Amino acid sequence: MTRHYPRGVRRDRFDEWCRALSPSRELLRSYRSGATPWAGFEEAFLAELGASCGARDALLALRARAASGEVTLLCYEKEGLPCHRHVVKAVLDRNILLA
Repeated sequence: MTRHYPRGVRRDRFDEWCRALSPSRELLRSYRSGATPWAGFEEAFLAELGASCGARDALLALRARAASGEVTLLCYEKEGLPCHRHVVKAVLDRNILLA
């Protein structure tokens, strides 16, 4: 779930690349530089998801896919570090739609 296709990863290694569920470049840059703390990033990312029709459609599709099987969210962040996929998972787990 990155805005840019992951370098060196063949397309046959995953089912779907969902660009709509990744944070904007500006938000990610702000978080990584330390200018935006995790709580601020999370709030801003939820706002971005809610403002995007593509993100809402992608969340609905992921919910449908998860209802019939396992879904794995991938990202380039190291395991255990806060990441936008944790926000996406929380939205899916809470079964809420973003306005």
